This record gives sequence, structure tokens and C-alpha cells, in this order.
Amino acid sequence: VDKDKVAETKVATPTTPPVVDKDKVAETKVATPTTPPVAEQVKVAAKTKTATPTNPKTVVAESKAATPATTTNSNAEEHQPQRKIVGSVLLALLILVLGISLIQALQGISIFSVSFEIIGIGYVCWFIYRYLLRKSDRQELLDKIQQIKGEIIGKESLK
Repeated sequence: VDKDKVAETKVATPTTPPVVDKDKVAETKVATPTTPPVAEQVKVAAKTKTATPTNPKTVVAESKAATPATTTNSNAEEHQPQRKIVGSVLLALLILVLGISLIQALQGISIFSVSFEIIGIGYVCWFIYRYLLRKSDRQELLDKIQQIKGEIIGKESLK
């Protein structure tokens, strides 16, 4: 193979085909194209969105991409309130479990166990004195309970 001839064909611009002598073409070896590895075919197929003989799944991927995304968006918007409720319940359960485990860990320490009992007894005594001894205080407690119910349930349902 003449190196000057090879250099001439490489320099040729893509708009004009290179000039090749027919006699010299018979002398040069023509390289047979080999199929690229499967990874190369997948990359090419992904860029061109066409199926290759070894990778017919690209057509399936292309048809899935062609479906409108509005069905998934409306589905997500439709289930948004349910997700919030489930997430809130799960978060509340997680906080409850962590709180209980923290209290159990603290009760394992003897000084905290005694102090929790004293605090509990003190609170019960204060609550009885504050809300249960006199009739006017009991009425105040009932009014507070009704007010809290109204805030949670709604004032129309209480009447």
C-alpha cells in the first residue's frame, strides 16, 4: 500500500468524494466491517431510538417513552391526600415508638424511675386540686373539653 495514496484519501473533505484509482483499489485490502460490541449497539440504539438485531428492547423503551406522562401526574395528584395521611400516621407511630423506648431506657436507671413516680403523683394531686374539687372548676374543665372537641371535630357537629 502506498502511504501517499492513503494520506490523500484521509485529507479529502466529506463533501467531495475522494478520488481513487480503480487499479490501486484491487491491490489494497478492504477491511470487512465487524459488528460492534453489544454495549456499543445499545448506546447507538439509545441515541437513534431504533432497535438493533441484538437489542430489540429499545423499541419497547421507545414506546414507553412515547406514552403521555399526564396519566402518572394525575394519578399522583389524586392520591396526594392519602399519602399525607399515611405519612402522618407512620411518623406519629415512629415518634411514639421512639418516645416509649426512651422512657423505658430512662426507667432502667433507678434515680429516674423514682423521679418519674414523684412527678406523676405530684401532677395527679395538682389536677385534682385545680379541676375536680369545686363545682365551678369542674364546669371550667368541661368547657375546655368541649372547646377542644369543637376545634378538632368542627363546631357545627357539636350542636
